Amino acid sequence: MSLLEILTPGWITTLLVAALSAVAAYLWKSWIEGRERKRKERASTIAQLQDLESLLNTSQKLFQIQQEQVKRLMELLRQNHPVEFAKGQGYDERLARCYGLLDDEEKPLHGIIRAYTEHSMLRVNEAIQRWLDCDKRFKTGQVQSSRQEQLADSLRELEMHLLLWRAKFEYWIPNNPEHALVYMDDEKKHGLGFPRDHLIEVDGRKSGGVDTEVARVLEELRRRWK
Repeated sequence: MSLLEILTPGWITTLLVAALSAVAAYLWKSWIEGRERKRKERASTIAQLQDLESLLNTSQKLFQIQQEQVKRLMELLRQNHPVEFAKGQGYDERLARCYGLLDDEEKPLHGIIRAYTEHSMLRVNEAIQRWLDCDKRFKTGQVQSSRQEQLADSLRELEMHLLLWRAKFEYWIPNNPEHALVYMDDEKKHGLGFPRDHLIEVDGRKSGGVDTEVARVLEELRRRWK
């Protein structure tokens, strides 16, 4: 039987249906695999951002706890060492000026405040820096929305803040027992502060800090998940 005899209209139709079915199956499989790949990527990004959110929450809580102790010590210094206290400007300078005068109640409190900086704050800042070092998505600009672009900008500010914070820490803390705090954007203006929410003076809009932008992108990704 020749090929022309085999390729009757019925055979041709059968072959076309089989070919179209194969193409359709391939395209369906590719779509399913692509959708699953995007789902896994989104899940990975959510988990990644949840880790950062947890670190940022820890950092904020540590700062709040330290601030409570700082304010407590400030009040003691104001009452017990008014002359030296008045000569200083800001928390850290007043702590340093009064350091040699600290009594048995004030000195342990100063030590606790310093320990929070020397150990707790340093540890969480190092963990955040490791997160930033491992990020291969936001720092490269490979993002999928304007919201994620804003987060990428905040992360770059955060990295700059941490680099400057670490530099000041190394100069300010190890060999200077009178210092207890590492502030970047206080009265001394030693560097870039932590990227927090702030008002844009031009039109009064609120620009989200890194905490806010992480929460917004997580909300965006979870909404797309549904």
